[in-house]
Amino acid sequence: MYHDIIFFSANRRTAIGWKPEVEQVKMRGSGLSLERFIKGKAQRSKSDAKSKKKAIIHKAQRRRQYEKVKKREESADADSGGSSFYDRFFSELKSGKVDEDADEVEARVDRKQEQQEKKHVKPDPFFKAKKKAAVTKIENQRAREEKHKRIATAEKKVTQRKKRHVKLSQRTATGQPVVKNHINDILSRLQAEKKREGK
Repeated sequence: MYHDIIFFSANRRTAIGWKPEVEQVKMRGSGLSLERFIKGKAQRSKSDAKSKKKAIIHKAQRRRQYEKVKKREESADADSGGSSFYDRFFSELKSGKVDEDADEVEARVDRKQEQQEKKHVKPDPFFKAKKKAAVTKIENQRAREEKHKRIATAEKKVTQRKKRHVKLSQRTATGQPVVKNHINDILSRLQAEKKREGK
């Protein structure tokens, strides 16, 4: 990009007047051009674009909600026949359509009830998978509980063994073992054997 830059210098040959000398100099790293700068101001910023996008999305969501509500109302009107039972009954009376037998009416009511039941009762496509998952969950839970019990009993045995070791390793002031602890240990072992034999 070239810009015209005017250098004012006195020409020695023309002492009376001086001419401005015009030189073209290439400007490097000058940034934006004026045209681009002006056009840039006209463009929207990113935040404006985002807010516009949000507004469009919001409108689309509202339209979708409106269509859903409208569809529901239309289906409710279609189910109810568009008017109440009394309005239909009296309109049929006036037109003379009440000649139907009671059996036909009952059959129609039965058909409607069956259709409603069919609508409400849908087979679960994942029934077998859910049942299998429930069984595996119960089995895993049992295995976990058994593992916790085994760990708890093992820890209990270790702590009892440590306590027994501490009691049996106690000494008197002269360095002799404490006889009371040894006798109690022997008694407790005999009682445990007796309980095992009793079972």
